[in-house]
Amino acid sequence: MNKIGLPAISLVLIGAAHSAVPILSATSYGTVVFGDRVEAVEVYLKEKALPITDPDEKLCRRIEFKAYPGVYFMIEEGRITRAESSTPIKTSVGYTVGASLGEIKKHVPAAVIEPHHYDAEGHYVTMKNKEATAAIVMEEVKGTITNVRGGLIPSVQYVEGCL
Repeated sequence: MNKIGLPAISLVLIGAAHSAVPILSATSYGTVVFGDRVEAVEVYLKEKALPITDPDEKLCRRIEFKAYPGVYFMIEEGRITRAESSTPIKTSVGYTVGASLGEIKKHVPAAVIEPHHYDAEGHYVTMKNKEATAAIVMEEVKGTITNVRGGLIPSVQYVEGCL
């Protein structure tokens, strides 16, 4: 069992199917499939994204849908390419914000752990889908996961989001 009481799940489930309870996988969050056009997501969520206010936002921007509070979506050139949260959300790998790096190392041996770009005590924990086209990336500081994101490669690997 992991820190939030879920069994450890194999990496095969990283591209998990949609469910009534939103789950972050490498390829989706809830009903939002990474790669979907934002207009299509607005239709099935029955909610409009905030309009673009800066010309630079046409290439990349970050939004939140009321249907998924606390989860931020990256939109690149009109397509949703990743979702992220710094609060605990369900994930297809069974670990989320607040989980222990030690538990992840123990139960997910395929996770790739690399040094954090800005925090000398931190790491990135990456779990790619079988096709290596998408991933779940977790940020860890002092042994605890502080942020989790899922999305298409390379978007999910951007350290600073839209820059």
